[in-house]
Amino acid sequence: MDSNAKHLINIYEPFTCKQLIKESTHVTASTSAIVDHISKTYPRNIAEVVLISLSDHFMVFCVRKFEGGC
Repeated sequence: MDSNAKHLINIYEPFTCKQLIKESTHVTASTSAIVDHISKTYPRNIAEVVLISLSDHFMVFCVRKFEGGC
């Protein structure tokens, strides 16, 4: 694990954040990496994360649940 990953973990842990993106979001012929981040602290508030491929960098969307009335 590199120092950037350790730094990110140190930020996430005190807030009990979880990374939602589990698949690579930047893909080339020879490499792939997760370069985008969507984090959550309350799992029940997130319906899904959607990745859409338009180029070598995926567009990332997060669908949030809304519970309650207006």
